[in-house]
Amino acid sequence: MPATAAGGNASSDSGRGGAARGVPRALVLPVTFACIGFSGGLTKTTMTAMWAEIFGPETLGTIRSAIAMYMVFVSALSPFVFGAALSAGMSVSAVLGTMAAVGVLLAIPPVAAERRGL
Repeated sequence: MPATAAGGNASSDSGRGGAARGVPRALVLPVTFACIGFSGGLTKTTMTAMWAEIFGPETLGTIRSAIAMYMVFVSALSPFVFGAALSAGMSVSAVLGTMAAVGVLLAIPPVAAERRGL
């Protein structure tokens, strides 16, 4: 029987979890990279269409450059924040959970403003 990414053969169920159960090892990496590429391309297209709808096509260049600037700033800042949190004794799970919660909280005001029609 063929080996799978989850270990063992395709028909055995050893109770171990895994997203790639039943997928041959030779396909895991190409499928993963295809999914990453698909999501990256879809995100870029969707964000551009959304910004054009919200801000208008005439300001699309300004919006894209501002977003790129903020992404570079946050990418440079995040290792310091992550390192400081780990040095303060937080676990990796707690730091990632906190960062996810902050991201959700920061998304609330724009969503609320959009619903009010501002």
